Amino acid sequence: MAKSPLIVFEHVTKWYSGNVIGLNQCSATIGKGITGLLGPNGAGKSTFLKLATGQIYPNIGQVSIFGVNPFANTGIFTKVGYCPEQDAFWSWMTGKEFLVNLSLVHGFSKKEAKDEAKRVLEIVGLDDARADRRIVTYSKGMRQRVKVAQAMIGDPELLILDEPFAGADPITRAYLGKVFEKLKKKGVSILISSHVLHEVEAFASQIKLIYRGRLLAEGPVKRIRQLIYDHPHRIFIKTKSPRKLAQHLIIEPSVSSVEISNGGKNSSLWVLSKNPYEFYRTLPKILIDTGIPVEEFQSVDDNLQAVFDYLISR
Repeated sequence: MAKSPLIVFEHVTKWYSGNVIGLNQCSATIGKGITGLLGPNGAGKSTFLKLATGQIYPNIGQVSIFGVNPFANTGIFTKVGYCPEQDAFWSWMTGKEFLVNLSLVHGFSKKEAKDEAKRVLEIVGLDDARADRRIVTYSKGMRQRVKVAQAMIGDPELLILDEPFAGADPITRAYLGKVFEKLKKKGVSILISSHVLHEVEAFASQIKLIYRGRLLAEGPVKRIRQLIYDHPHRIFIKTKSPRKLAQHLIIEPSVSSVEISNGGKNSSLWVLSKNPYEFYRTLPKILIDTGIPVEEFQSVDDNLQAVFDYLISR
């Protein structure tokens, strides 16, 4: 028997004043495990998460979480932990004081609240020295850790995290990623929003792509990666031998066109490939066989924005 989804959106539309559409006829299910909700800024990710946590209501359609309507239903937070995108601290408090007070709000006794604050602080890697500092002195990475910690108060079954990596330093991002992997192994489900695929692909089992309020694609990380490789790529190559390299590239089946630009010392190539996967396999062999030096190489289309543009143009 199939497992019941944790979150269900049925033909949900949400608009704001000024004819601003947050979500447009969005239908989606979120199951157990870790699901990444990906899209550029303004795509509708925060609207999706606020609807799921009952902070706002849909104008059209229905939302359910754990089988109930979440709107203004505080009872769901016995099972759900939420990390907002925007900071919402009493910044004059220390990190520990903030978490103790939130634990009290959850119904813990004073002693239990102190123990719970210590538990979640340890999970996110904030020691006593940093936890006892006022939040106003915290770096962005430390504030992100505290926000994730407050979402874990009460050991919820489901974490809903809105851009938890935003503005965080690489060390914090790597650390939180490991935290999420450990939580997944313990059976905790996570819905996490981001605008960068590589931030979540290491630990997410499912990805949903949202753009301009619409759900464009969904599936395992491998399928989303394939979407990136399936659309045509523009590849920039900086080399001192652009014409020689162009002669070898233009005959390759994976290459649609080659353009030489910026003559002289700053010569470069722009390659259009309709089979990027094959091109990325072929290029190293050509460079080794010919000995042509390459100073710089990058694909400007190897990103989610390019995938979104490709999907909506089809």
